[in-house]
Amino acid sequence: MQKIIIFLTVVCLFISGISLAVTIDWVTVGNPGNAGEQSRLDYDDPTYYGGVDYVYQIGKYEITAGQYCEFLNAVATDPYSELHGVYNANTMGDYGCKIQQSFDGANYTYSVASEWANRPVNYVNWYCCLRFCNWLHNGQPTGVQDASTTEDGAYDMSLGAGVVRKPGARVWLPSENEWYKAAYHKN
Repeated sequence: MQKIIIFLTVVCLFISGISLAVTIDWVTVGNPGNAGEQSRLDYDDPTYYGGVDYVYQIGKYEITAGQYCEFLNAVATDPYSELHGVYNANTMGDYGCKIQQSFDGANYTYSVASEWANRPVNYVNWYCCLRFCNWLHNGQPTGVQDASTTEDGAYDMSLGAGVVRKPGARVWLPSENEWYKAAYHKN
């Protein structure tokens, strides 16, 4: 669960010119071509982390329940097309971020308790994170979950377990090296 929150926390953006319902504060990670560094957790591990040969941006804060609620209201309202499980009812549980799903007989709507709107979203799996990235990549469109909203963009979701970041992605989940560099590298 914490891993998914971390993934949402560090959704990356390569080039941004979008100003829509969901805004994200981005931090530029520079010094392209830096050497990686040995893990601070295990100096016996010969693996080096954080070597990235390009400039990129990373989210300064976690994705909030309010931001994820905007996403749900954009793409998960039709009860007959919401096939990808982007809403998890556990968000209303004791440990959830209090996103509530309502049904008016025709469509779903989502709301988040005001005291939770700026707290990190939770109960979101890896595939939902990829769909959120696709939605951002595609300009935050409204409509059923298809190639124009959540199923293509930075990731081709038709690949299932084989899904990888596509070349030219504008918003993506960071690789381990991208995340490590953003967290630990000193320019």
